[in-house]
Order: sequence, then structure tokens, then C-alpha cells
Amino acid sequence: MSLAEKIREKWSERIRSKIRTDAHPTNRASMLGDVCLRRLVLWRTSGHLAAPPSETLQSIFELGNMVEASVRRTLSEVGIELIESQRGFPANAYGITGHIDGIVEHDGRRYVAEIKSLNGTDWQRIDTAADIQHAVKSWLRKWYGQMQVYILLSDVPAGVFLLFNKATGELKVVEVEADYDEGQRLLDRAEAVNGHVKAGTLPAFIQDAAECRRCAFFGRACDPPVEHGEGAVLITDPALIEVLEEWGETADAAERHEAADKRLKEALRGVEQGLAGEWVITGRWMPFTRYPVPPEVRAQYKTVDPKGAFRLSIERVTP
Repeated sequence: MSLAEKIREKWSERIRSKIRTDAHPTNRASMLGDVCLRRLVLWRTSGHLAAPPSETLQSIFELGNMVEASVRRTLSEVGIELIESQRGFPANAYGITGHIDGIVEHDGRRYVAEIKSLNGTDWQRIDTAADIQHAVKSWLRKWYGQMQVYILLSDVPAGVFLLFNKATGELKVVEVEADYDEGQRLLDRAEAVNGHVKAGTLPAFIQDAAECRRCAFFGRACDPPVEHGEGAVLITDPALIEVLEEWGETADAAERHEAADKRLKEALRGVEQGLAGEWVITGRWMPFTRYPVPPEVRAQYKTVDPKGAFRLSIERVTP
């Protein structure tokens, strides 16, 4: 066995040893914002049936742990301490458990601090708490709910997300005020989960086929009536499937490139000649012609072609 093979094998063994799939005896604060109430109940009753995370996904989880330790250490070096780290919540009527990353104090005010790491593209899209609350990706929206539960159960007035950009190493800070309506909604969800667990029942299916296909319980402990769409084409071309695999494997690199490209275009706007390390920068202004036409005039010439554009969405069926 070569050195490279030995390192890869040992690394893979360590990642596999971290993979766990078990039932959750409590309602985890980090999960209460899940769009699917049925899935929350299944984690409580049938967690052992869930598909385990892949080695890649587990590696991402491990990277998040390393980022958290690094951010915490760097903040300490500059005099910002996260206290009460990994503090749990006292027993409560909702059966909610969780561990905060810490509390940070500033000007006499206490904040729940949560350290999260993101790819460059998602990091660029978030500037406010509302960007997290209304994000397109459901796992991002769960962060907002997690923070609101933490704020309620920690009895503090606000929270702060420390968002680490995995592509650039930058840190973005997003403050979050207490949203008691959202907090109460999540407490009600916890009570609903408890009720189903006690009664041995399951909530109704959600009407979101994409969310179902990504679920760890899909086809294992949950079989929703997912429609693939009328006239769905079964593609069996091995070469095309191989290209899809390559597309999935390079998605993160593409997102990092997009984030870097956006940042450079913003920073270098107006630079016509420049040198940066080994890079030569050349820019030029170009004319832009506008035809300001009143809306009422444009409306007279409006046409709609039902097949004028084609947008493709690709997602992996298995979690």
C-alpha cells in the first residue's frame, strides 16, 4: 500500500466512524424549523431507518466542527469571548434540547451566538436575518428557527450569526432580534410532534416532491405519493449519467468561482489597467444604449410565447 493510499484509507475510516443514524429521544432545536412535520416525528420514532449521510456529507459536518473551533479561537485572540459554550437547556415541557455555541456580551446586552459555515455563493446572498428567514433553501431557513428557539430558551433578547465563508475565509456577522411569533410557532410544532409520538401516529405528507426525494426517510420509513410528472423521460445513457455525476462533483467549485467573480467585478469596477501579483487586469468602458418607452406603449406590443425559454433544474434523488 502506497503512502497516498494509506492516508486516504485512514481518512475515510475516520469519517465513516463518525456516521450515526439513530432515533432522537427529544425535539432538537436545530430541526424544529423543518418544513416537514412528518419528518420530525420520524426522527423521534424511526431514526434508525433513515439513510445514513454519505462520506462526503459527513466530511462537510466535520469541516463545520473545525470551522467552529477556528472561529472561536480567532475571536478569543481579538478579545471577543463566547461564554457558556455548548450550554444545554434545562428540562422543559416541550421536550426541546440543544446546545448553543455560546453567549457574547456587548454594551450590556447578551446575544446567543451561532457559528455557521457556508459555501461562497450562499454566503454572498446573506446580509440580514430576513435573508436567512426567507432563503430559498430550506436548510438555511431552519437556521432562523433554530436561533429563535435558542433565544427563547436562553432567555436573551437577541442572537448573532457568525457566518464563515468556506471559499474565502471571510466572516460575516448577522444580528437577529427575537421573533416571538416564530418562536411560538416552533414551540407549537414541538408540542405537535410530542402528540404524534405519544399517539403513535404520523402527520400528513407534505406536497413538495423535491423535498421528499431529498429526505433520508424516502423509500425507507416514508413512501409519499411522489409524482415524477406526466411524460417523464427515463434516461439510461451511461455517458450522460457520468456527465451528471461530474456536474454534481464540480458544483461547489463552480459556486466558489461565481462568488470570487462577483467580488472581483465589484472591487475592480473602473480599473482600466492594473497589476495584482501574477495577474494583469484590463477593463474598458462600453456604451450602453437605452430606449425609455412608456409602460403603456410597451404593453401594446406584449406577446407571450409559452415555449420562449427553457430552464433546467437538476437535483440528486437520493439524500
